[in-house]
Amino acid sequence: MGAQVDGARHAGYELGYTNVDELMSVIDYLMTYAPPFSESSLVHCPLNAVLDWPMCMPSDDAKVIVSACEASPYAIRNGTRLHDRFWIKSQPYSLQEIFTASQREIAQRFGGGSVYQAFLSAFNYHRWHAPVSGTVVKAYLIDGTYYSDLEAEGEDPGGLNDSQGYTTAVAARAVIVIDCDDQALGTVACVFVGMAEVSSCVIEAMPAQHVAKGDELGFFQYGGSTYCLIFEPGVIGHFVPQPPFDDKTLPVKVNAHLATAR
Repeated sequence: MGAQVDGARHAGYELGYTNVDELMSVIDYLMTYAPPFSESSLVHCPLNAVLDWPMCMPSDDAKVIVSACEASPYAIRNGTRLHDRFWIKSQPYSLQEIFTASQREIAQRFGGGSVYQAFLSAFNYHRWHAPVSGTVVKAYLIDGTYYSDLEAEGEDPGGLNDSQGYTTAVAARAVIVIDCDDQALGTVACVFVGMAEVSSCVIEAMPAQHVAKGDELGFFQYGGSTYCLIFEPGVIGHFVPQPPFDDKTLPVKVNAHLATAR
């Protein structure tokens, strides 16, 4: 629905609301409102009046990539390397370490590509959903550390929050790689990282399984966590969330429009 609302607005239609949250408020109001009689307005179907233009917009543009979790944007990086080194206050995404040495072929696909990372607080919805439609080609768990943070970050009142880039290569995590139905999107890797006591990552979507955009892939069993979506070079046209990001950045809701492919 978010993509349909955006599509209607971009097409120049007057909607009376600017986003899905406002639309939900309007619908909540309609559910408890008895409209007065009128011979000219849509008294009998007020929802039609609200949804009139979004209903005629495409509902599943393959180029639209959606958020896999309810999570606050943490970082966006382009030009990722197969191997990278940590320097003072630097947390690069080192692909071979993220995927592990046994998965060199997978890691090589994403060299020079883009990474989007976001943080799930303990209060966020902790299930994972497919950001794209396609076939699962890899799904595996990686044992890792549980309380390791980057010494260069110094004291972190938020626990491991300041070390999220670093944790993608060292913490317990689940990796799900999807071969997209739309070849322009190539392959997308979803990396769900357990932080601190969150060590139980449960994968539900198995290799050879086809998933539609929005289907459930698995879940964290407890607490706050972080996750990455990793894209091949040249795939992303633009991300909807744009840096700078900080502790006050609001979460992107699960299945909300996250990025658009070229």
